[in-house]
Parts: sequence; structure tokens; C-alpha cells
Amino acid sequence: MAFRVAKQNERLSHHDGQLLSARDLQGDVNYDARMRGLHVRALHGVWGIALGYEVLPSGDPRFLQITQGMAYDCAGREIIMSETLQVELEQPPRGSTATAWWFDLLIRYNSDLSANKGCPDIGPSVVQERPAWRWSYAGDAPTPLIKAPGFADDVRVGEEIPLARVRITDKGTWTDLDLTVRRVARSLTRPHIATGQVRAGSIAIQGSPLHWTARIDTASAGFNTFTPFYFVTLTEHPLLGATSGFADLTRSFSDKQKGQLLGPLIKIGALSSAGFTLDVHTATVNQASLDAMPLALQRNAGFKLPISLNWVGIEPNGGCAPPLASRRLLISSYTKVNSFHL
Repeated sequence: MAFRVAKQNERLSHHDGQLLSARDLQGDVNYDARMRGLHVRALHGVWGIALGYEVLPSGDPRFLQITQGMAYDCAGREIIMSETLQVELEQPPRGSTATAWWFDLLIRYNSDLSANKGCPDIGPSVVQERPAWRWSYAGDAPTPLIKAPGFADDVRVGEEIPLARVRITDKGTWTDLDLTVRRVARSLTRPHIATGQVRAGSIAIQGSPLHWTARIDTASAGFNTFTPFYFVTLTEHPLLGATSGFADLTRSFSDKQKGQLLGPLIKIGALSSAGFTLDVHTATVNQASLDAMPLALQRNAGFKLPISLNWVGIEPNGGCAPPLASRRLLISSYTKVNSFHL
């Protein structure tokens, strides 16, 4: 059986003394770009804004300021801009009678930069990496409170990355920015999950058999960045379980007395990366049923954990998108440009 290999997936190998053409060098570049794109898609599975590309007001209401940044599209291609630019606002839609409109500011990978525009006698063409831009009409905006329902049909989300939704008036100025349309590329980082078991009788508890608290130590799990989400499972009922430390206190209970118990009601509090406090409360139907309970159940004494429990801690990975550092991208001069001629 014969296999056909796509040209962009062929690994090129050169040898000493070989005469290289522009096609050979471009093939090396294309192969590296293809492998980086596959890495981003297969390993990280993300697209969107990785750094920067902030949309900010400028001194002129007819323009918006876009900071330098880096983004990835759904094909894993880098979309880089090393300048801070002023982008001119879009013109109102033709024939519209509204007084304001929503427009989406979109960027995409600029494939035109890869075209060979160099002269053979001068050398290779060198162009600055930058995205392609465009505005997309998203709907009328009679007031800032009325948001557009979604993107226009011609927006190719993933290939095009939205930076902001802008409300533009018939005077050619902007009044509101909607940044909820932005897509941030986050790495595929799994949460830190740890589990543990606390055996019956291994720690002291505070309170009475009907209402007691215990401090559960999770320091060995190694949580240290965010406060985890904790989940607890009791192995059996703390009062009615056959092997519970309180079983002797309720062994003589009638079925009616057992039916008057409500719970256990469990609450987790005082969360930290090193542990949490477990509050276990067993209620009764009414005060009369409580008075009928043995006094030992209501007495605060030096008790041990009556049953074993299992806990799960999930430390999320999140937070704000990383800020743009000047060391990561080359920052060039401040430029005012027309959004259709970048």
C-alpha cells in the first residue's frame, strides 16, 4: 500500500556544499511553522489572545489604541504585533437610519506577508510581522444597554480573533467598549487533585455526638497556589453506623427514635491550602424528641472521630491572562494607521 505525504510535512535535510535556493530555505521555514502549529493544536488545544492586544481609548475619539500583543488562531499560527497602533473606526453601514451601531474589531493571521515580493538582484523581502484587521457589523445600538446577539455570519471565529465590540455613533466616534467578546488563549493545564482518608479515632473532635467539628489536615497534598475546593464523604452514619464510635450510645434506640434523627448535615469551612474544618450536625424532629435522647448524646466531652471519612481537594488553575512584558516582544514606534491599510 502506498502512502502519500503532504508536502508541508516533509522533513528537509541539507548537506555540506549544497547550493540552496529560496525554495529550500522557505521549505525549512514552512516546516517549522507547521510543526509549531500542530504542537499548539494537539498539545494545548487553545486559540485566542495570549499576550497584550489591549483595546484602550486614545486622545482622539475617532480612533482606538491597540497595544502590541501575541495571539494564536485555531490553526496554531502566531499572530504577532510589536507596535502600539491607533486604529481608525469603521464608517456607518450604508443605508442605515440608526444613530449608533455595534462593530467587532477582528484580527487574523496575515498570509499576505508570506508572499515573495523581493527582487532577485536586491535580496529577500523583509517585512514586519503584523495581523490583518477588519471591522464586522454586529447590529444596531440605540443604547449601550442593548447588546448585539452574536457575531455576524461572515465572521470565521477561530481563524479571526475578536478583540472588542465597539459602539460607534453617526458622528464617527466611539462611546462604549464591550470586551466580553475577547477570547483568551489559556494553556491546557490540568487542576491539582489530591485525595486522602482520615481513619476513625485518629483525631480529636470538638462538641457532642449530635454536633461536632474536626480540623482536617491536607498539608501533605501540596496545595500552595489557590484555595482548593474540598469534597467530603463519610463512610457511614456517625450515630447509626454499625462500627461508629457512637454506636454504643444509640444501640438501644427504637425504630421510632432513629426515625426522628435528621442528617447528618455536613458543612465545610475555614478553607485553606493546608486543611479545612468539618462541621457535622445531626438534628432531631422537634425539641421533645431531643429531650428524649440520652444525655450522653448531648454532652460535650473528649471524643475521637467516630467514623472514617474520605476527602478530595481540587486546586484550580486560573487567574488573569499574563500581562504583556516589554522583554517578550519588540516594541517599536507609536504609529497611527488606517484599519483597512495595515
